Amino acid sequence: MSTLTEQKRGFWDDRAKLGKISGSNDFMLKRIETDFILRFLPRGARVLDAGCGNGETLIEACEKIAINGMGLDFSPEMVALATQNGKPLKDRLSWRFADLRDLPKDIGLFDAVYTQRSLINLNSLDEQREAFENIMALVKPGGCFIMVECTIDGQNKTNAQREILGIEKMEIPWHNLFFSIVEVESWQNAGRRIEYFDHISSTYHFLSRVVYAAVGEPDGGELKYDSKINKIALRLPPNIGDFGPVKGWIWRKSG
Repeated sequence: MSTLTEQKRGFWDDRAKLGKISGSNDFMLKRIETDFILRFLPRGARVLDAGCGNGETLIEACEKIAINGMGLDFSPEMVALATQNGKPLKDRLSWRFADLRDLPKDIGLFDAVYTQRSLINLNSLDEQREAFENIMALVKPGGCFIMVECTIDGQNKTNAQREILGIEKMEIPWHNLFFSIVEVESWQNAGRRIEYFDHISSTYHFLSRVVYAAVGEPDGGELKYDSKINKIALRLPPNIGDFGPVKGWIWRKSG
């Protein structure tokens, strides 16, 4: 294991201590991502969460659309947290320690697989491509891979607007490697195609990271993820414009 991978694993092991927000402090953005995933998961499907974190999304899918599933994560502490959180659904959900670069060979195929900002935690584009290939190998013919990941394209779009308003640019977290949309599109071939693509964080990111960042809280207090402006963003179509790093792809494997 590389030193960088060990550092990232330690980072996520520590994040597991935060419980519900262990995957992301921005619980509003997490809601947008999860809604997108649930929208495309077939009811009653066998589902794999590749990079499950605290298990929150898979648990919600099980409760709302009756899926059966498995969650994998490379952080032992996250697996332990997901296992604890998922105890009431232990007959329908299971959790395992695994690395996306070396997925278990004994877990079978799935109707649907999804990632929720997990591929961006890998160390290089080659590793990301390897993990993508591993994931697609676990999708049943005719099944789908729901890919919710971050792009430099959307990050740059938001930063350009922040610059106009004199707000410092947002940096990519040290443990992340963002995709380019063109690179992801190049992974298509006769056996798998991008069936749908959406700028799922655009409205929210523009209002929260540009408008709200510029006007701030009325009393000058600390910015809050559940501010009035951010809540308004959740009531609007999520894909106004092409801002925000988080994008959603639906991959379809040939039948």
